[in-house]
Amino acid sequence: MKKLSQTFEAVDSNGRQHMVCVYTERIQAGNSEEPAAEEGAGELRTDDGVRLTRTAKGQYVTIFGLRLRSNDPDAI
Repeated sequence: MKKLSQTFEAVDSNGRQHMVCVYTERIQAGNSEEPAAEEGAGELRTDDGVRLTRTAKGQYVTIFGLRLRSNDPDAI
């Protein structure tokens, strides 16, 4: 099950603000004698569910070609 693990703001080229949401999924790690759980790779989406692709730190593009940029120090 994916969980919301981080959010930060980003802005598109028209100056509109968007919330970027990072969802992660717990994955099994370790072995049967020493089981452990770790967070897997994050999935990026806007707060309205549009999938994002990270092009560089703080830079993203939607599946529709809209480019977003974030200056938030916590942006990935």
